[in-house]
Amino acid sequence: MLQHELTKEDVLYMSEHFLSLLDPHSQIDQALFKESFQLFREGNIYNTNVKDDVLFATVYDRQEVQVTLELDFVNLSECSLDGEKLCKHVLAAFFYVYSSFASISDVVHQFEGRIQKDHLQIQKQKQLETPRPTVRNVSLDSVSDWLEWFEAQYTFFLSKMKKAFSHFHASLKERMIAERIVSDYYETLLKNRPKKLRTAQLYTALAGVTTMIKLHEFSTTHFINEDFIIEKLEQLISELDDELMPLLESFTKNELKLFEESIEHFDSLLHLTDGAFQYFSMLLYRIIWSNVLQHKEWITAHDRVLVEKLKVIARKQKDYTVNSFTHSLIIALIHFAYLLDADDLAFQRAEALPDGDQGTLFFLIELTYEEDQYERMARWLDYAKERFVPLLKREGEYRLKRIITDKFLHYYIMYSDAVQSDTALIRAMKQMLPYTFYTYNDYLLTTENYKGWAELQLLVGFEPETHGQQFLRKIEKADRSVLLPLYHQAVQRAIAEKNRKAYKLAVRRLKKLRTHYRQLKKVEKWETYFAFLVKKHRRLRAFQEELLKGKLIHD
Repeated sequence: MLQHELTKEDVLYMSEHFLSLLDPHSQIDQALFKESFQLFREGNIYNTNVKDDVLFATVYDRQEVQVTLELDFVNLSECSLDGEKLCKHVLAAFFYVYSSFASISDVVHQFEGRIQKDHLQIQKQKQLETPRPTVRNVSLDSVSDWLEWFEAQYTFFLSKMKKAFSHFHASLKERMIAERIVSDYYETLLKNRPKKLRTAQLYTALAGVTTMIKLHEFSTTHFINEDFIIEKLEQLISELDDELMPLLESFTKNELKLFEESIEHFDSLLHLTDGAFQYFSMLLYRIIWSNVLQHKEWITAHDRVLVEKLKVIARKQKDYTVNSFTHSLIIALIHFAYLLDADDLAFQRAEALPDGDQGTLFFLIELTYEEDQYERMARWLDYAKERFVPLLKREGEYRLKRIITDKFLHYYIMYSDAVQSDTALIRAMKQMLPYTFYTYNDYLLTTENYKGWAELQLLVGFEPETHGQQFLRKIEKADRSVLLPLYHQAVQRAIAEKNRKAYKLAVRRLKKLRTHYRQLKKVEKWETYFAFLVKKHRRLRAFQEELLKGKLIHD
């Protein structure tokens, strides 16, 4: 029993630290708490034991998951499925332990009660703070002036947040500060946005990039759950994507100077290569170059700069391999080639991408669709698909392959709807089998292509009994002949099992096959086939007996 291996003080200590890792204001943490509690209530935790200050448990969540709870350092607890991050399995195991020493409702009330408590603490702190203006006029003559002001605002913001959340547990305080970098800090910068539309757009882009950089700096020096960071990055990207739209008006001389000065700061995104930051930083980088810095002269000039950087890196490395930074450079160069309408060059550069990087190509596929360039979309779709199809033959990562395949199908359906032709979609579904089986199966039935449907069934093995009678009658009515090869295969598969039960099944299928031949007025073909089958399997005594019982043969 756990009461013999742990003390109540141990469990209360764990409770305090687990709760400190959860933010009651975060929707992600609220969902995590709810899912964990549900696993506990359903009795899915068992095989618990303690050894050397570590508690081991098994949690069943559609599969068995092994959990280890570190009694002294709960943030190092882990599970076999989600690794070291705080997950529902680890938390469910903790609930199980807690329930052995106290009422589990205590933990629920503590978690829910902190929302109101935290709110009161924030309000109290605000009343104590001396108001200080955070918005002032900034010179519009220099990007460096903007960036200097951004930095001063961040210093003040960080000081203010640390003071406001000083009474909170360290982990919760860090999460709340990270959350407010994307909300409060970013919004403060936007309050000083210039009025002129083009300059305001540049300012917004610079503010967004700075916000992402500050979030990166803060999160890499503090222990913050990656899922939480991803949520904040998605929020920031969504806001910037709505704000940064292409403008057609001409530049003034001062605007040209500001835009050219900004390019160096935008290149800072190329260096954010940690975890999820690389995906979102390069997403923002391409949005900016597509919508803010879309002039061909700038793109051409900066393309040369990045090409030279890549050459320098290659010369320095004896055995050149793609690392995180060079990966970002390659993504940027592919995008520049795309913006310069040099797709063949973009394809050539894309050969250097790691095999698993489909996101870079998906971004450009979406771009062609948004720009109504459907012929170009088809080229990018087919290029990405040809890179991906060989990966389907490799072992492992089946769930990821299915996710990527579904993404391809989504884009091919968009393309098919746009050009009013399913040719490319059908070809893609065939090439990506078996991962497209269900989609392709549904498509063939919807379009009443029963011959194609039958050919697909032959690939996976047709089992007549798994299909409803009404469904099979519908196919019989449309084109009974497509069922012949399917029943031939089904009979052979049953006989190959070589047991009495399978032979009985083979006889039932043979009777149905005979009916199809009779309805098609092909009795002679049936008799030829059946005579050959009986002769071929004459040594299978049990099968011959079942044929006799089924009155398919006579003494």
